[in-house]
Amino acid sequence: MLAGLLLVLLYGAPLGSALLYLAYLACFVILPGWLVFFTLSPDSLGILRGVAFGWVVGYTLEVLAFMATAATGTRPLLYAYPLLVAAIFGPFAFRKYRSGRAGDEAVPEVAEAGRTLPAVPVAIAIVCVAAMAVFAIVQFAGTPLPGTRSVSYFQDFSWTISLAADALHHWPLTDPSVSGEPMPYHYFSILHIASVSQITGIDLPTIFLRLWSLPVIALTILLFAEAGRSLFRSTCVGLLAAVLFFFVGELQLVTFAAASVTFGWFGFSFLIYSPSFLFGLPFVLALVTLIGERMTARTARSFGVLALIALLAVGAGGAKVSILPLMLLATGLAVAWRLLADRRLDRELVAIGFILAAAQAVYYLTLYRGHSSGLEPDLKASEFLNHLWVVTSFTNQLTEWIPWNWFADFLSVAGVFFGLAGMLLAPMVGLFWLYRRGTLRSSPAIVWLSSVFAAALLMLFFISSPASGNQLYAVFYGFMAGVLLSAAGLRRAWDLRPEASGRLTAIVVLAAGWVLLLALLLADPDLLDIGSLSQTVAVYSIAIAAAALLWLAARLLLPGVPRAAALAVTFVILLAGAVDLPATDLRAGLSNPVREATTGYRMTPPCTGHFAGCATKLLRTPCSPSTTSTQKRSSSDPRRTTTRRSRRGVLFSLAGRTVQKVRDVGLDRVIGGFNPFAARKKLNDEAFAGDPGAVARLKDDYGVEYLLIDEINGDPADVEALSRMGETVFAEPGVRVIRLDPAAVG
Repeated sequence: MLAGLLLVLLYGAPLGSALLYLAYLACFVILPGWLVFFTLSPDSLGILRGVAFGWVVGYTLEVLAFMATAATGTRPLLYAYPLLVAAIFGPFAFRKYRSGRAGDEAVPEVAEAGRTLPAVPVAIAIVCVAAMAVFAIVQFAGTPLPGTRSVSYFQDFSWTISLAADALHHWPLTDPSVSGEPMPYHYFSILHIASVSQITGIDLPTIFLRLWSLPVIALTILLFAEAGRSLFRSTCVGLLAAVLFFFVGELQLVTFAAASVTFGWFGFSFLIYSPSFLFGLPFVLALVTLIGERMTARTARSFGVLALIALLAVGAGGAKVSILPLMLLATGLAVAWRLLADRRLDRELVAIGFILAAAQAVYYLTLYRGHSSGLEPDLKASEFLNHLWVVTSFTNQLTEWIPWNWFADFLSVAGVFFGLAGMLLAPMVGLFWLYRRGTLRSSPAIVWLSSVFAAALLMLFFISSPASGNQLYAVFYGFMAGVLLSAAGLRRAWDLRPEASGRLTAIVVLAAGWVLLLALLLADPDLLDIGSLSQTVAVYSIAIAAAALLWLAARLLLPGVPRAAALAVTFVILLAGAVDLPATDLRAGLSNPVREATTGYRMTPPCTGHFAGCATKLLRTPCSPSTTSTQKRSSSDPRRTTTRRSRRGVLFSLAGRTVQKVRDVGLDRVIGGFNPFAARKKLNDEAFAGDPGAVARLKDDYGVEYLLIDEINGDPADVEALSRMGETVFAEPGVRVIRLDPAAVG
């Protein structure tokens, strides 16, 4: 955690706030979760297992406690939540400890090949620091804290902060984009942020933009390590899987010069731009590990295990809508495998399936209000793979050279397979070493992880989302099981190293040659940017030729080493998959570590500073926070309609469409210009144009007491006319807040 603390301080987070957040995380998340997990778990606990699983269980308990106190109007009782958990579960945990059932594992060591590896904690720390550092460089550089400089936040960031502000002050949570609209959304990450702010008083932008994300990255890596230790008896397998997940991505050696980040699995785009996806990672790994343990009988059967799976299912369903459907499909595949292979029905796995199904049903009827979040069966869902850059870098230019319709159709079909190979080949290269021995496929752990991986592939090919073209969130969650399998295969490939004893010099020379080639490719940014088809083909040709030479050299220089060429090709593929991250995301963050927005939708320092205050405390102006309501000018874009909520005081949300309405009418219609809130937008425009009647309707029908005028991103407003209807209580370059005078409005 020290590394994470230093990173957030480096990017502007106050030291006091960072320390306070860590204290909150320990007292309100990890310790309560550890008590519950320790009590319910039937087996002994080591430090790694106890902290990792206790942490993720603690997130579920914390969010449920926040929801319960908010819904009952007893928010101050949230301060007592850790004491309540301690009072209920503490005696059971103490009795279990005294009975000698607590584990005696002092450090997360693991027995492998008859020896212990005390360096495992150091390896875990290194991977955690590397992943957190990359995330911080990529994400924090583009999101300066409010009040420091002009910024242009990704629209979902300000929307998320608005949601957290609404949850902090009101219940039930509703959509901040349009007044009074329900919020059928996976918002557990948002409730965590709101809970932190309620207890600690830290402002919401600081929590969201700096404090909460790095611990989730660290927790994910701890759970990867525990999954490897538990399912494969090798913590190293789990750590290698974490490396594959965070640092090895698509086989794309070329990028678009104009793009700031890649749209890909390991380009950190999902981790950075989807808080809910990031928050869902630990829940997926925890469920995968616990269910896998039941299949391998690594833990004793008990009601406690099922209770823990139910708790994690509750957390997973609220963290991300994609998780439970994936786990349900994977459980069904595993049951079918057991039924066909062993001729028996795994009743415990069926019971777990019922738990997951019950959680999904409850969420579908309550939180998601009968919506599938835009997911729908689609036999052409795989066409999304044609839009991966590894495919478009060739096909877009080839169709310009050869404009035959049949050729375009051929490329469309071929692009699916090309894109799938480009997406999976590098991170999943270890599957070759795992599945090449048929006996390994009978392993229960491999059967379970293969079921999760297969479920992800099925969703990739047969489930689509109008919002993205394909529901990649569920797919990438499933690929977490895939990288565990790949890491297990690479671990077996590593076991072949005794065959190469005495040939180390040759191996190092071969590896250094490939690394040097990649370094040369990365050294020239223009070389990797797509300028023409010939340039693209040249880059790939160089890489393929170098790989072929490495394969040939391995055959010639290591003739007595079986599978030497296969090992060389595996090494080539892994390094090629690691090129994308420094070639795009890291280069942008390191070359300009604190970027300032000068064009587009942006907020000036006074505006962002005001945003930081009002998000947590509604408005830092001389007004009553309990009755604050705001209006923000909308752009002419119907997707940015921004009539604000009555008596909510939540503002600066850029997404003018609401989750519910977009799902009802369809995203394509909204993008095409249809506005489900046309009447409200018309009223909003008339009010900011200075129409007294429209302002009066806002006041009477929606309870609006304050108008917020955005002078940078909004439509023109008649500031002079609006000023006559009330008192200007806040005015800085770029933003003005007017408190309406009932007598002047009429």
